[in-house]
Amino acid sequence: MNENEFMKQAQQLIVLASAKDYSQAQKLISGMKRQFPEKTASIRLWQACLYALATDYESAVRELEETVENGYWWNPDSLRNETDLVPLHDDRRFKQLIQFCETQLQEEKKHAKAVVKEFGNPTSDVVVVALHWRASNIKSFSGYWLHKKALEEYRFVFIQSSQLIGPHSYGWDDRNIAKKDIATCLANMDLSNRKAISAGASQGAVLAIEEALERDESPGFVAVVPAIKDIAELRQKAETKQGMNKSGFIVTGLEDHFYEISRETSSVLTSVGIPTELIAKEGLGHFSPADFEEIESKAICSLANRWG
Repeated sequence: MNENEFMKQAQQLIVLASAKDYSQAQKLISGMKRQFPEKTASIRLWQACLYALATDYESAVRELEETVENGYWWNPDSLRNETDLVPLHDDRRFKQLIQFCETQLQEEKKHAKAVVKEFGNPTSDVVVVALHWRASNIKSFSGYWLHKKALEEYRFVFIQSSQLIGPHSYGWDDRNIAKKDIATCLANMDLSNRKAISAGASQGAVLAIEEALERDESPGFVAVVPAIKDIAELRQKAETKQGMNKSGFIVTGLEDHFYEISRETSSVLTSVGIPTELIAKEGLGHFSPADFEEIESKAICSLANRWG
């Protein structure tokens, strides 16, 4: 599946819904269902939201019910907190759907564990340790990074969190568990003679910055739309690594709600001796940019060459 194309169409859907062009939005949704069967649960949830926005509440409930009947489910908070679905909150069927999803989530959590997978050139001295964003997994997230040239030149290590938040969907909400997952997955890998670049998106991007600052074998990081909340902590970590010849890249969008704090983080890290280039894309929200392949190549090459 083409993740970039999926995200592009998801952004188009947001624009159409915001403009209340529900007819065109429904046409786009119909095409997305056929084109991206792996994203069925998300797409059908969005379709239910479109029905609700158009005040067709009966169709909204039926869309959700039929999705569950076909074997899919969502994190119950996705239903509870979706503002478009607020008109359904008093519907008995909607409450039953939330309860079903809660039961599914708790059952699936019992079997969730951290996973690590490797791709690319196993002999490369450059290793990219990548952490997915929230509500993602290795299969989905790796699609943004594994283009032909990168696979030939670099070794990629993708880590999937043990924190299940939905079907095939994981996050890094509990920081202590996240750190333990990363450490466990890397425990049997000898990275001492490798240039271990830390990379990630959103939640995973914040962890990637921290990992790069904490690990002596890391020349730096590539952080895509990082969901940064505490600059002070990052500054403190960075100050202890002055003189270690580390650097980083923050890739964000001018429409990302974390843009201002990302810009400030770039400035703060640079000021304490960790040169951090800010790549800000016009019109981009909390998504991976369309030209990420080019950005990725530039960033990894720059970080690898920094250490010779």
